[in-house]
Amino acid sequence: MISDEDSSDESELSEDDDNRTIFLFVISLNKKIVDVISDILRLDADSSDPIRLIINSRGGNTNGMFALYDVMRTCRCQLTTIGIGDILSASVLILAAGTKGHRFIGPSATIMTHQVKITTDKGSIEYINTQLSLWRRHEKNWVNAMVRATGRPRHEIEFLNSTNNDVYLTPRQCIDLGIADHLLHDGDNDNAEEPYTY
Repeated sequence: MISDEDSSDESELSEDDDNRTIFLFVISLNKKIVDVISDILRLDADSSDPIRLIINSRGGNTNGMFALYDVMRTCRCQLTTIGIGDILSASVLILAAGTKGHRFIGPSATIMTHQVKITTDKGSIEYINTQLSLWRRHEKNWVNAMVRATGRPRHEIEFLNSTNNDVYLTPRQCIDLGIADHLLHDGDNDNAEEPYTY
């Protein structure tokens, strides 16, 4: 997960009504995340056909991440998530929150997770304690959400955030941990099977 300070306004959102595909290139609590949430709710209400959420994100606001996650949990139709490029920080949970069996990761993708980041270098003791309480709550909620999404034991998910360092995963490790289900394609392997249909 990532703090407000790490979020960027250099985001782009595109949605195609014909194929029910939404492109997400940042996760932050701004107009873009509102648009993504609005599109998911509208497409879910319009039809039971699958929705595809294509993610290429360096992360963003923790509250934005949880807002999108909560809406994804209410989605009645199949919600396919496809991770390409950067799947960093907050976007790891968004990838994992797709419909099980329909979560894809690009073989060239970079996947990284880390502890919730906060910056509290000033303020009263009461303010700092409040921020620490909020940090603990976000961390607990993230672990709970990842356990639910991946089906992995709690200790495995907690281990991902047990260090102050960023934890990088390969696409295969991402699948082994239940964050994704399939490789989008098998890379440059000439003997690879046909890619999965999503």
